Amino acid sequence: MADKFYKLPLRFDTMPEDSDTLMVDFPVCNELESIDQNIGLILTTCPGEHKFNGEFGCGIWEMDFERVVSRKKWQISV
Repeated sequence: MADKFYKLPLRFDTMPEDSDTLMVDFPVCNELESIDQNIGLILTTCPGEHKFNGEFGCGIWEMDFERVVSRKKWQISV
């Protein structure tokens, strides 16, 4: 297992413009922080928003402003 996980978001603006290599030292974090960041990314991405994977994201965006009549009905639909 890798012992180096990159922090999100990746900041490409920190890359030197005159460099011919893509070797950049991005900030790293531990495994638990990486999992937390990736769950956050999934929850804040609307399905279809990701250019290369239209299924990536969370369907909660479809219910964001939906009027929930009862908690039980909402739980069943999730």
